[in-house]
Amino acid sequence: MNKAINIAQKRRFATGFTIVEIVIVIAIIGILVTITSVGYNAVVKNAQDASVRGDLQKLDDAFKQFALDSKGSFPDSAIELSSLGLKLTKGSYMTTNKANIYVCTNPTNDEYAVVAMSKSGKRYMVKSEKGISEYTGAVTWNATTVNLAATCAAIDATYAGINGDVTGLVGTGWLAWTGVTDGDQYITNVIANPSLESGTLDSISGYYGPPMTVDATKAAYGTYSAKVVTDTAAVPQGFIWYSNFASGPNLTYTCSVSLAGTAGKSVSVAARLFNPSNFYFSEGQGSKDIVLTSAWQRTSITFTTPAGTGYTGLQVRLAGSSQAAGVTIWADGAMCAQTATNFAYADGGSAGWLWTGTAKTSASSGPGL
Repeated sequence: MNKAINIAQKRRFATGFTIVEIVIVIAIIGILVTITSVGYNAVVKNAQDASVRGDLQKLDDAFKQFALDSKGSFPDSAIELSSLGLKLTKGSYMTTNKANIYVCTNPTNDEYAVVAMSKSGKRYMVKSEKGISEYTGAVTWNATTVNLAATCAAIDATYAGINGDVTGLVGTGWLAWTGVTDGDQYITNVIANPSLESGTLDSISGYYGPPMTVDATKAAYGTYSAKVVTDTAAVPQGFIWYSNFASGPNLTYTCSVSLAGTAGKSVSVAARLFNPSNFYFSEGQGSKDIVLTSAWQRTSITFTTPAGTGYTGLQVRLAGSSQAAGVTIWADGAMCAQTATNFAYADGGSAGWLWTGTAKTSASSGPGL
C-alpha cells in the first residue's frame, strides 16, 4: 500500500516544470517586457512630440492674432510674449537644456520663427506663413550653451532672438510668458547697472544734495554700492535715484532696492516720473518710508504709471525731519520689473538670467526668483 502511494506521489512530482522549461518561460517573459517597454516608450515620445507641435500651433495662432491687433507686427519682447497668456505643456519639454523654446524675429518684426525641443529630443519649428515642421538644424542646445543667436541665424540670416533673451524653459524654471500656473514668471529688470558692478555711477544720479560716490566698503550685492553723505543743512535731502527707464502710461511696476545708513533716519522710496521728452513732472508714486539701520534692508513699492508718463526712475531721499547734515545713505541692488509681484533681486549674473546688452550696464531678463 505504501509503495503504491509513493509511486503516485512521484508521478505528481514528475508532472512539474523542469529547469529548462522555467528558463525558457523567464526568457519569454523578458522578451515580452522588452517589447512592451519599447512600445510604451515610443508611445510616450510620440505623445510628447504631439504635445510640442500642439504648443507651436497655439503660438502660431496667438502670434497671428497679436499681429491683427498691432498692424502686422509680431511679439518682439518678453512683455509682449507674456501678454499672450499662453499655457504650454511643461511636462513635454526637456528639463536639462538652458532653454527649450526660442523665438526669433526679423528686423522689421513682420516675420518670426519659433523652435521648440520635445523631451523626446526632437525639435520642431513653426515659421510665419509656413506651418509646423521638424527642425533639423545642427545648432546645439544643452544645459550651459544658449546658442539662441546661432539658432535664429540658421533659420534665416536676418533673424535674431527676441531682445537677446532666452525664452521658454530654463533649467527647471518655466518662464512667465507661457502663462503656466506654477507661479514662475519671466521678467526684465529694466534698471541698467543695478548693483553698480561696473564700478561707475552711470545708472544713478544725485540731485538736491551732495554728490554720490561708488562705495566699496559696504555692499548688499557684489562689490559696490551708492553712497551719499549729507554735508550741510542747505542741501540735506540726500537724494538718490536710479537711471530713468522707458515706460509709458497705465503700466504696473514693482521696484525694490536695498538700503542702509545712519540708524534712526527715515528715507522715502518712490517712483519719479518723466514725460516722453524726459522732463520731470511728478514724484511720489507708490511712496513708502523706511527707517534706516546700519544693516541692509530691502524694501519694495508697486505703482501704476499715470497719463503722460514716458520714463520712470526709482527715487530714494531723506524724509521730512530726517533731513540734516551728516546723514549717510547707502543704496544697492535696484530692481524694477513690469509686474505686480515683488520678486527677489536678480540681474544678468543671477541663475537663469542674461544681460540684454553689455554685461553690468544694461537691463537683464530671466525667471522671477
